[in-house]
Amino acid sequence: MSTNPHRITLGRIDYGATFRFTRLFDCFRMAIAPSRLMLALMLIACLFIAGLLMNQLWGPRVLIDPNQPMFEFSRFVNQPTETFLGWRDDMIDNVQPERRQGIFTAVFETKLTLFEHLVRAAVNLRFGFDQLAPGTPPATDTVLGTLRLLFMLPLWLWHAHTSFFVVYMMLFLLGWSLFGGAISRSAIVEASGASTPGATESFVYAWHRWLWYILAPLLPLLIIAVLGGLLALGGVVFNVWVLDILGGLFFAIALAVGFIMALLLIGWIGGVHLMYPALSAEDSDAFDAMSRGYSYVLARPWRLILYTFVSLIYGAVTYLFVGVFIFVTIYLTHWSIGLLVAGTFEDATTYFNALFPTPQFGDLTRYRPDYEHLNWSGSAAATLIMCWVFVLIGVVGAYALNFYLCSYSVIYLLLRRYTDGTDPAEIADPDAPRSPADKIEPAPGHPAPAAATVSESASTTVTPPPAPDIPDEQ
Repeated sequence: MSTNPHRITLGRIDYGATFRFTRLFDCFRMAIAPSRLMLALMLIACLFIAGLLMNQLWGPRVLIDPNQPMFEFSRFVNQPTETFLGWRDDMIDNVQPERRQGIFTAVFETKLTLFEHLVRAAVNLRFGFDQLAPGTPPATDTVLGTLRLLFMLPLWLWHAHTSFFVVYMMLFLLGWSLFGGAISRSAIVEASGASTPGATESFVYAWHRWLWYILAPLLPLLIIAVLGGLLALGGVVFNVWVLDILGGLFFAIALAVGFIMALLLIGWIGGVHLMYPALSAEDSDAFDAMSRGYSYVLARPWRLILYTFVSLIYGAVTYLFVGVFIFVTIYLTHWSIGLLVAGTFEDATTYFNALFPTPQFGDLTRYRPDYEHLNWSGSAAATLIMCWVFVLIGVVGAYALNFYLCSYSVIYLLLRRYTDGTDPAEIADPDAPRSPADKIEPAPGHPAPAAATVSESASTTVTPPPAPDIPDEQ
């Protein structure tokens, strides 16, 4: 007896609805949006100018070695803190001025070097999970090793350049909370499917909620500081005879407080990246943003790690693409204009190369005109050219900053959907009707509907009637 099988025709699979992590690949398009690039460039310019001014106020206070990059920072990483501070105090007043540089310049170059190592390691998929083992020295050719060094950079500044660190971090937080909040608001509205707000609209939104953007990342640290202060006060009992016995008897309470502090710190490391998206999406206060950041990290830690690694790899690849594009732009401009610019100095240096040095791939930030060969007019022209070139180079940094904020905006929406079952469209318009692709997915452990999700563009399925039975021939 023959049978006629039922056939289902599927026109297209909506990978964005089926594999929702692929929405992270929209972050490249989101990060190169002109309005966000403008906001990021403004933030970078403000922080850079503030750093240069502080360089002049604090003077050259960082020891350098021409043959060893990140000289003072490397000493801090490889030596006990007390040993490093003693060595630095002995050296700082005895070395020549040319062996010292400004604090901001040293931090900028160190951070740039570590970021380049991070990009290379991510592109080559060298994650370096062995860096999690105790006692393993940081390796700059791995992702986790480079991240360890980036986390140690503020510790170096805190121990060796405390006043500079405190003042600059205050300025950084003021700028980051305002411009970063505006970028985060713009990114999360677009990621929710609504029309992208302009730079002015996003900036005004962040301005009205500036205080919450400042407080959100600080709240967990303030709570940790308060708990640590309480433990310090409780430790006074160990200075009094007999009372130290009571301190030992109730030491379990101190350990419990220490456990809470550790939980807050670890949760802050993972959840601080979600606080700005929470503020931008929920129209809530800093306490709610902190609560959501911590709850999503604790509820979906492995999903957060997966999304972070996908974003890191994709961001590194696209960062290289943007860097190559900017380099080609500068190089072609240099080559084209230099064709008809005449003049050569005695040492064979051309006038145009002194005015506008040939860009070097992978070394754009160290671009400097050759002022020694130029008169006052040429020096003025070279300075103006350098300003425009650095604006273009700054686009690379602006892209990296935008990609970070855009990727965690998308990650926040994904975690919120899987944890709370909240429709992303509710951010822009809570009353907007949901499409079939955005149907709320239940959290694991809850019953799921039996029907499968298909794309709106899928072809209509028609089930033909069964064919009549035909007796077999004898």
